[in-house]
Amino acid sequence: MGLLRWVSQGVGYLKPFATEINPASVTHGKDPPRYETAYACEGKVLKIECRDGEFIQLIRANYGRFSITICNDHGNTEWSVNCMSPKSFRVLHSK
Repeated sequence: MGLLRWVSQGVGYLKPFATEINPASVTHGKDPPRYETAYACEGKVLKIECRDGEFIQLIRANYGRFSITICNDHGNTEWSVNCMSPKSFRVLHSK
């Protein structure tokens, strides 16, 4: 499972094993930033987008698993939750 944080401006498509998107802050005008989190499980595509005048700022991203409860429809309890790729943020930031 991955964690990805962003602030909005644009559209992004991800096709990860399991990615959590945690949009940092969506900044627009004088409103406070909006933080969002999203996940994409194995075989799924995650699309992130924002409204006009906003931008997406990634805060954190992970390709791997930090939680046994996300993307685990069958309740597998033997999976490692210490699984991650140190390149996740860099790869997504370059998109």
